[in-house]
Amino acid sequence: MRKSVIVCAQPGSAGAIAKPKVKIGQVTASPQLGEPAQQTKIREKTQVKQRVETKQDVEEAKRYKLNLIGDDAYDFEHVVDRLENLVPDVDKAMAVSCFNEAQAAGLALIGVFHMETAELYKEQLIRSEPMIYADMQEE
Repeated sequence: MRKSVIVCAQPGSAGAIAKPKVKIGQVTASPQLGEPAQQTKIREKTQVKQRVETKQDVEEAKRYKLNLIGDDAYDFEHVVDRLENLVPDVDKAMAVSCFNEAQAAGLALIGVFHMETAELYKEQLIRSEPMIYADMQEE
């Protein structure tokens, strides 16, 4: 049988456990700026806020008009129901108005949306059975 041997390292030797120089609760200085950590956090938050407030070259995302294209083959109930169910801001009265305008003028505005949202609604209308024709234009 083998016996285990435990070797204790002498203080200051390579095998000794390091003792931290910082006490619990002690405020330490930021290594870069030489200021307390709490002041560093406050300064960083203030700088971020100033950058947001002073940034003037931020562009708004482009918005697109989603239009219903009129067609004599449309079924009134189908188009009104699909508009009402697909587009969250469209109620029954608005859907009826949109349908009537599209039939009379050939084109009616359903709403103005960000590009991805307008594309989604357009594709859903086109994929309806029977198809509802829709188009989008940059605002």
